[in-house]
Amino acid sequence: MLAIKVGIVGAAVAAGVTPAALALSPLVDDLKIVASDPVIGDEFGSEVSILGARSVIGAPRDNIFGANSGSAYVFVKGPSGFWYEEQKITPTNATSSANFGASVGMGDGFLVVGAPVQPVDGMFRAGTAYIFAFDGTSWTQSQQLIPNDLAEKDRMGSAVAMSGDVAVIGAPGDGFFDFVLGKVFVYRKDAQGLWKYEATLTASDANNNDHFGTSVAVDGDRIVVGADRNDDAGTSSGSAYVFERQATSGQWFEVAKLSANDASGSDQFGNDVSVSGDLLAVSAFRDDDESGLVNTGAVYLYERGTFGGWSQIQKLTAEEDMTEDEVFGSSISIVGTTLFSGAPTEASPLVSAGRVYVFEESQAAGWQRALTLTPSDGEAGDFFADSVAFDGQRAIIGSRWDDTTEANAGSATVLSFVEECVGDINGDGTIDTADLGALISNFGQLSIQADLNGDGIVDTADLGLLIGVFGLDCP
Repeated sequence: MLAIKVGIVGAAVAAGVTPAALALSPLVDDLKIVASDPVIGDEFGSEVSILGARSVIGAPRDNIFGANSGSAYVFVKGPSGFWYEEQKITPTNATSSANFGASVGMGDGFLVVGAPVQPVDGMFRAGTAYIFAFDGTSWTQSQQLIPNDLAEKDRMGSAVAMSGDVAVIGAPGDGFFDFVLGKVFVYRKDAQGLWKYEATLTASDANNNDHFGTSVAVDGDRIVVGADRNDDAGTSSGSAYVFERQATSGQWFEVAKLSANDASGSDQFGNDVSVSGDLLAVSAFRDDDESGLVNTGAVYLYERGTFGGWSQIQKLTAEEDMTEDEVFGSSISIVGTTLFSGAPTEASPLVSAGRVYVFEESQAAGWQRALTLTPSDGEAGDFFADSVAFDGQRAIIGSRWDDTTEANAGSATVLSFVEECVGDINGDGTIDTADLGALISNFGQLSIQADLNGDGIVDTADLGLLIGVFGLDCP
């Protein structure tokens, strides 16, 4: 399935803000991605991940192998900026109600997908995660991750993250009355490409039903874990934990426990987490505004100090656009000095498709809102921005209840903040005779690389585009 061209509106720069880290305006791409085989209620876009020219999108309600067995889709970007479905993936031991695709993480040549309700070795709702490897042509399941200390109702795979050679899988537990201690499993890829168990992380002050592992993030030797049902500041006020790997021993240690400076019950601080170097973000999507509006949501930013301590530096909200039940911070992604925060809205009756807020850091003014994004074809209840991921150049935004193809079949929208080099088919940075030869050799065929206008076939229209930019260097 080819990406559909749509519009993103409301992409205005906030007053007084001059974005620096990204060319935030104009947007180069605003492409809607849908599954090639949409079915009512698949919830494609429930989770998303992106890295470079590939993205993975979860559809945990897909019924391909029974009710809610789930699936995930890998999309690849062509040189023109259009995205194509590369492969639909499912596990080799797929079962109904597994919710495969409830969490996804894209890595370099590998991806991880969670199936948090999958039974494992007779253990009810133990959950699991799968590794898929790319061989240059297709994606193949290479491993199912089953740690020795996996237990019934762990719901392993509720959250996943991948960074370099490290995969992190959250197992927050099944519910309020099951008395399950949440945990996080860490795997590391060896020289042969096998992912081997490395550690099980737990909170130093672990309590039943804190939902430790409900969200996870990793950057190098640093892992952040959300526990949004922790009760330190009231029922479900929430907390987050920072773990770091010691270089000499290779062991992971808890180095900080974080909570909001204004924490209160039901905020669910830690419902999502994201980390980038010495900066991390923790969302509390049910935080209440001081004016009395409930579930407006907030995102808290923390910075690592010279001596290793973490300090809250700012609280972000939707500010003047704040509405009740907006659940700002339902999804977050931070890279460098740019943060994306999703607000899919739970207002009743549903009145909004959802929004994405983009914040940039300014040395003079701190973190300020730079963009507010909404889909031009959005409808109330789409849950646009229930999931979001950003890799520093491109963002992908899930809309799990979008009805573009079928009711609640879902979609995702890709935004690019870098200029694509249309016509550079072979990727060498120059549009020349080599690219012309590649186009001619694929003429009349479907070729992701040579289909410059994204209409699904290489034809005279693509040839015209190539001739128009012939001889130019990529920006």
